[in-house]
Amino acid sequence: MKHNLSVDERRISTIGHSNGGYMGYRLACDAPETFASIISLAGAAWFDAANCAADQPVHVLQIHGTNDNVVYYNGELSDSWTGTGYPGAEDSVRQWVAINHCDETPDESLANINLEYWINGAETTKKTWAGCNPGGSGELWTIWGGGHSPYLVPAFGALVLDWLDAHPKPLMATKFCDAGSNSVSASGAQIFFNGYPSFSSEGLELAAYALPSNQFGIFFGGPLAQNPPLSFGNGYRCVRPQGLQRLNPAVSTTLGEATRALDLTQTPLDTYQPGDTRYFQFWYRDPNDPNGVANFNLSDGVEVTFWP
Repeated sequence: MKHNLSVDERRISTIGHSNGGYMGYRLACDAPETFASIISLAGAAWFDAANCAADQPVHVLQIHGTNDNVVYYNGELSDSWTGTGYPGAEDSVRQWVAINHCDETPDESLANINLEYWINGAETTKKTWAGCNPGGSGELWTIWGGGHSPYLVPAFGALVLDWLDAHPKPLMATKFCDAGSNSVSASGAQIFFNGYPSFSSEGLELAAYALPSNQFGIFFGGPLAQNPPLSFGNGYRCVRPQGLQRLNPAVSTTLGEATRALDLTQTPLDTYQPGDTRYFQFWYRDPNDPNGVANFNLSDGVEVTFWP
């Protein structure tokens, strides 16, 4: 679908009922990097939270009727269909409250809404968990007296679309300066941060592209941006030298790419703390650079804030 259509990859979401709600939780657990948010109507998360391997946040909304006699609102220790139990509506959300590093105490001050057509008044209450890592949240809409397949009011579609629209994936890394042109590209080398910048995530790395092939380079970062950037070699230094940290050297491939994995538990990155913002660049050799006498250059810069 992404190949054939114009898809905003920050707004890929799923909404499902019953088994479809279970599927939404499974998709969030297995591919949290893909899904911005899920809505589960009368579904449930894993019975054993350890089965969910998500290492980055997802926005989660559970909608459930208290009189559901198929997927019980309070869960079940052993389901007669599968032999395996499932958690209740709030416990399903709380699994993601933990993954998303939200505050444990929910806000219950939001106004009630009307979701079930045959129940008079605003029968649905809301609980929301705040203080989460960027890209994550937890919310529970309880339909008091609602069954497994509630007769939903006409406004239901607009309510859930508004919720989905308000919960995209955030941009976790932003560019903050320009690169000097090099022998490969007029735009110069570009640096990117891959993965979710969290201490509980794996697979974090820095990557640089549009490099001269088979050349030595170094990723480096620091707590301060250089503003305005300073001319340095045939490019611009965008990171101030105070507190500068250099990673192990990298060599660009024949395709002009270089990467370096980030381990936040090892030197020199083990001093990082949740909430820290760091600025990164890539310094590299470019013997054929036509822009000056120096045989080295720098990429543009990327700004990243790290989370629990």
